[in-house]
Amino acid sequence: MALSFSPNDPKQMIVATMQQGIFTSQDAGETWSAENSGLPAGMTISGLTYDSGGNQVWAATSQGVYRLDRVQRTWTALNTGLPAGLAINCVQLASSQQGLIYAGAQRGFYRSTDAGQHWVSSKDSLAGTSVWSLLESDTVSLYAGTNVGVLQSRDGGETWSGFAHGLPMKEPVYALASGADANNQLFAAANNVYRYPGTSGDLTLSRLLPILLIVGFFVLLSLLIGRKRRRPVQLKKAPDEVK
Repeated sequence: MALSFSPNDPKQMIVATMQQGIFTSQDAGETWSAENSGLPAGMTISGLTYDSGGNQVWAATSQGVYRLDRVQRTWTALNTGLPAGLAINCVQLASSQQGLIYAGAQRGFYRSTDAGQHWVSSKDSLAGTSVWSLLESDTVSLYAGTNVGVLQSRDGGETWSGFAHGLPMKEPVYALASGADANNQLFAAANNVYRYPGTSGDLTLSRLLPILLIVGFFVLLSLLIGRKRRRPVQLKKAPDEVK
């Protein structure tokens, strides 16, 4: 099952059901139309993604990648370069480069630079790794939720590294989402829900400012305490010394 909303019109949505196929709605779910032309019978849909213009929909399926042309209302298989019968769990369209698309598979990770016409595995193909979700948090960082935890790529999926930061070792992560705050918090759904407070690897001014204020406060406090300790003590004169 899967659900996606058009980026240009929240009333436009598409849903994949367990047994009845795919349906679209133009009126926020009041009415529905079947959109199954071109799809093989018995196919499992794991993910649906609109393109930025809302004119096409990408489907991650048990039989590869499919794309819906909303004008012709027909699905087209785009599996050149993918192993035959490979199940795709998720599709992510890159915002940094037109035509760049990522696909997380039951066994590995694939990318296309020509809008899905051809697929290749990256340098770190993640062969044997189940990639269940993909998230592009900015134009640099790409995250993958996998059966061994969260992985991060900063070169468009060519190479990957672990991104644990508090997650239990090798705990499967099934879904990823970014937060709405200024630090782009990353949420990971595993056996529990985890939050990483800031997905950027760089220290920006907005993230440093609270730290600087706290450090400055304690520096000022230590200076004040030091001045009090160094202040000379004025002793009172004894009565017989008073003239």
